[in-house]
Amino acid sequence: MSLKLKSLCSDISPAILEALSNIAVKTAHGLLITHTALEIYQALPSDLGLSLEDIEDLRADVGLKLSSSGSSGAQLPTRNSLSELTVGVDALDELLRGLRAGDILEVAGQQGCGKTTLAMTIVARELVTSPTTCALWLDPNLSFLAKSFKRLLATQTDDITPLSRLHLADCSSISVAHDILDLIDSSSIPNIQLLVIDSFSDLYQSAINGRHSEGAAPVIELVKRIAELARLKEFRVILINGSTVPREPGNRGTHSAFQGTKSYPGLRSVLSHYTTATVWLNSVSEAFGAAPARVESEDLLVVELLRSNVSLAGRWCFLKLDSKSCFRSVSAEELAPDKGFGGVVAASDRSHLADEVNVDGYDG
Repeated sequence: MSLKLKSLCSDISPAILEALSNIAVKTAHGLLITHTALEIYQALPSDLGLSLEDIEDLRADVGLKLSSSGSSGAQLPTRNSLSELTVGVDALDELLRGLRAGDILEVAGQQGCGKTTLAMTIVARELVTSPTTCALWLDPNLSFLAKSFKRLLATQTDDITPLSRLHLADCSSISVAHDILDLIDSSSIPNIQLLVIDSFSDLYQSAINGRHSEGAAPVIELVKRIAELARLKEFRVILINGSTVPREPGNRGTHSAFQGTKSYPGLRSVLSHYTTATVWLNSVSEAFGAAPARVESEDLLVVELLRSNVSLAGRWCFLKLDSKSCFRSVSAEELAPDKGFGGVVAASDRSHLADEVNVDGYDG
């Protein structure tokens, strides 16, 4: 709760914020935890015109803004009642169990592992299979490659009209992101079924490294608003997260099931409360420590479901990028033709895996 008060309560007058700062109350923690309402009231100048009740109201307002909005179970739609979006890659669809309206999928991994390609795959399939759907791609670094998307789209259809329903927006700051969300909220951009931010970690870095940075508070507020708007307007969100944190030696924790994984997604304090699921894209050599027998490991990925609110986490699958930069499932014959390995889809029982794929150094 080290969020700055000026970022949480824009309606507080600068004079009150300055007076609170002068008595070392600059953050939500200072207002709610370190000091009581009476202590703050007694320390503030009397000519400020604030009563003890005003201080208590301010504490209540800040506490409300920090808390998550509650919902009754009777108010929430069941997942079976919502239309399901599939990736079109059987193994990955088995992992995720579909993306439904209001879901936020975090796609994480090291640079160059295929996060953007995976997001493009999901968007292209949705545009092709749903003629009324529009997708919005927020691009903080202007890195979207239109040629790559056209090539991927061409693998699914000869029709180029779905391109007209893909909106691309420069999103260089948090304030611009809020402006774009305003357009979605007002239905100025109609039929949005998919929102992609590539990458969210770039947007985060631009916010905290800015000249007038207020820390992570504005970013958390943005994610919270995205989650609320996704539920209200019933669209899905894909957040690309290129931020990674080194894995501590010997600590397997709850991050990855693979001993060889050297890192895991960053920004957990910002994203984990609002995202529905997190998938981690990893190379075979890093996950296993070696490629499975008779498998060309180039362009072969391990996609692991690190966490999920709607499916069983800890499962994983192999995916491969083909010559057309399309993801596809990997057949048993490709993995180990002499052993007939069949664990290509979301295997939750990992204990037998090392023997079946003949991998040295895998911890099971």
